[in-house]
Order: sequence, then C-alpha cells, then structure tokens
Amino acid sequence: DWIGRYYVGRTFVVWCHGPTLGGTVYWGRPNLEDAAALARLYALPVAPDGPPFDLVSDGARLDSVTADVFAAFVPVARRIVELKLRRHALVMPQSGRLSAVVAGAIPVAGANHAWQLFGDAASAFAWLERPDAAIAAAQVQSILDRERPMLPLARQLQLFLKANLLAATLRDAARGLGVSA
Repeated sequence: DWIGRYYVGRTFVVWCHGPTLGGTVYWGRPNLEDAAALARLYALPVAPDGPPFDLVSDGARLDSVTADVFAAFVPVARRIVELKLRRHALVMPQSGRLSAVVAGAIPVAGANHAWQLFGDAASAFAWLERPDAAIAAAQVQSILDRERPMLPLARQLQLFLKANLLAATLRDAARGLGVSA
C-alpha cells in the first residue's frame, strides 16, 4: 500500500499522497541504474478498476539526461501512460534542451490523457484542480527537504562541523575539506 508513502532513489523520489494523487521528482544526472529502479517501481501492480489518478512529474531539478538514460526511461513513461490518468502535470527543467527531452517523453510514450507542461511545481499542482493539491505540494517539498541527498561537499562540511563544532573556524573547515577559505 503506497498511500501516504514515498521511495527515495539516488536521483528521484516517488510519492503517493492518496489513492488518486502521486508523482515523481527527479534531480541531478540520472543513470541507467536509476532508470532501472524507476522501471521496477512503476511495474508494481495497479488496480485496473481504481479511480482516475492525477500525476505530477517534476524534472525542474534535473541537470542532464543522456540519450541512453532517456531510451531506458521510455518504457517507464509507457507504463505511466498506461495508468488510468485524469491529469498529468510535468514540471520542466530550466534548460531549454533538457526541457525538450523531458517534454518529449510523454508523446513518445503514446499519452492519451490530459497533460500539461509547467515552469514550477506550484502551477503544476494548481492545474490539477484538487482540494488537496496545496497540501500534497507542501508534503512533497517537505520530503525533498528531509530526504534529498546533499551535495558531497555540503555533506562533508556537515560531518566536519559535527565533529568539530565548538572549535571549528572557517580556515579549519576549509582545510578539512581540502578547499581554500
């Protein structure tokens, strides 16, 4: 039972707010293993007689997607469009070329449901026209704030400060991280 739960992968989080609302947030540079993990998640059985579902796919935090990763993701997109979707909101990355890649996944997969492209998550959730959309958006942001992996340098700094909090100086922290102050 996915309701009220989420799964965090290396470059994504899949979330389910309720029986008719869920989605995925992507970030960084997904690789083939990430695409395979998504394929396994989206291969889970779905009740064919369930109510229509609203989906938010947020790619705003993506840095890049290689051609081989895109090709590996197409079957995932096909599985998504096989769901009984009411509306599918897609949040686009800031890069024009990357936005074209993300936007192209749904038509390539053969979408036959209502879908729309957005520049930000707030607009995407609002388009769903659901009373629980704002609450779901806030919950997704909370998940991202809590679970999204930190950048490696930020993680190293966190560990350094945890071990040296009382005596830490900027110079010590920079030296400990191997960077200049």
